[in-house]
Amino acid sequence: MAHELLERNGRCRVACLAAETFMNQMIGALRQDQMAGFRDRFRDVDVLILDDVEFLAGKERTQEEFFHTFNALHAAGKQVVLTSDKPPQAIAELEQRLRSRFEGGLIADVRPPNHVMRVEIVTRKAALHGVELAPAVAATIAHRSGSSVRELEGALTRVLAEANLRNLPLEAALVERVLTAPVRPVAMLSVELIQDVVGRHFRVGPEDLKSPRRERGVVVPRQIAMYLCRTLAELPFPAIGEKFGGRDHSTVIHAVRAVESKRGQDPQTDALLQQLEHELRARHP
Repeated sequence: MAHELLERNGRCRVACLAAETFMNQMIGALRQDQMAGFRDRFRDVDVLILDDVEFLAGKERTQEEFFHTFNALHAAGKQVVLTSDKPPQAIAELEQRLRSRFEGGLIADVRPPNHVMRVEIVTRKAALHGVELAPAVAATIAHRSGSSVRELEGALTRVLAEANLRNLPLEAALVERVLTAPVRPVAMLSVELIQDVVGRHFRVGPEDLKSPRRERGVVVPRQIAMYLCRTLAELPFPAIGEKFGGRDHSTVIHAVRAVESKRGQDPQTDALLQQLEHELRARHP
């Protein structure tokens, strides 16, 4: 959306960021006594696009600041676009004044793409890499990838990498070999087993994964463990957060999306996740 706006009008001032980033920048401005500059930055735009707005739930100071930012933009006739994993009325710990403003706009339920759309997406993504996919190849990738666009991108990345590394033609047979048939998630896989397997690989203990520690050596395996709890054990976000030191569900959503994004862009991360998934399925009775 931001790219489309800028393409239509290069002078359009667009701010596009995650709600967590908004909060972190606000905290930084408070600490450095630069709130005036922070407010000007976000209230002097034509369009504000805020992702994962459910992250604001329970964060009173951030909600207060965003409330005034929202009002200032709305009063000036500017556009505000928000995304969330649930409708406004379902976001717990969201101030009523914010909820009422969110509900006053156009609410669109964005569902996963159907097969036809997925084929179109993978075809266009391949074109960005300078690759023209045959219809049968695009259809096979769309059929054998996961349910999200990020998983679709990850599947395409794996296929292109395999074809380039081995100098093989992009054919449906190659896709079928690289992208094995989707395996049903193991619904009864325990969080404890996931924490144990991931912890052993990264040489951190389960207690580290549950702790408030923020070092990269702990944050990365914690995010991966959360991702596997979501994709393999199919646990809801709040339940995962509870198993990782009582973290908020928005933190889990951020972790899962971060790992999904990196998996789609980095073949090494994808290979690591495939290894962990294989080990977990092998150890599950």
